[in-house]
Amino acid sequence: MAPQQVSDQNCAETMNMGIRPARPDELDALQALQWQSLRQGADGPQPAALEAALWRLRGLAPHHLAAGACLLAEDDRGLAGFIAWQDEPLQRSFLPREKLPPLPAACGRSATLRALHVAPQRTGAGIGRALLAAAEQRFAAAFVETVEALVPPGAEGFFRRQGYVALSAHATRLADGAVLELRRMVRALPEGPARLRHPAFGATQGRPATTRR
Repeated sequence: MAPQQVSDQNCAETMNMGIRPARPDELDALQALQWQSLRQGADGPQPAALEAALWRLRGLAPHHLAAGACLLAEDDRGLAGFIAWQDEPLQRSFLPREKLPPLPAACGRSATLRALHVAPQRTGAGIGRALLAAAEQRFAAAFVETVEALVPPGAEGFFRRQGYVALSAHATRLADGAVLELRRMVRALPEGPARLRHPAFGATQGRPATTRR
């Protein structure tokens, strides 16, 4: 499949960016980029325990690439970022010691974002937005109506700007005492009929409910 060309008038860096499905033989390079991103974090360097917990929750696996569930962004400077997803419902994900309730049936068919990472030296250039838009185009073509994700608090603002709303907040204390905080966020795709009846719309007022364990 030919790379999808991305254009962003506010950022010349994305003008020559190509987005394409990742190949299985690119797993090592993608995992290396993910480690760089996790180590830096949106709010600066992360404690080792939080890095490890986020890796277990959102780590990229060979089957994501084999299934075509991963897109990467690249240009003449090399690999810039990637996005991966899964068809498995979010409530069956690896949130420590907690099983999330399923989305209401009115949300229709859903997809779960598993990872979205941009090389630390390439952030702020519109690469994350371009990857997310490319993945959502694929979801809409596959008749997915709702997209959801578990994201750290530092990424909540980014997802809100892309039209996602926070349904709930979760905090789990890890074995070494560190606290893993995550937000459950959801978006109804504009092309899907679920947008007209989506329970998340109207939920942007007020703070999300918090679950602590």
